[in-house]
Amino acid sequence: DGLLLFEDVPASMVIDELERQFGVTIQADEAFKRKKYTGSFRNDNLEDALQSVLLPLGATYVVHGKTIEVRP
Repeated sequence: DGLLLFEDVPASMVIDELERQFGVTIQADEAFKRKKYTGSFRNDNLEDALQSVLLPLGATYVVHGKTIEVRP
């Protein structure tokens, strides 16, 4: 149904899935990638997905075309 669920996984795994689902590149530092994430996102809206994943992890982001820069 387009809903991806994650439970206590490294943010790097979620970033990989965001990149795969939306055809984007996400730049984040290694400390951020090690943070644990529990939650979900839908694969039909990139902006909503980014907010669902990054905001609970205390990060903001800037979109540069097909590249997203994560700012912890």
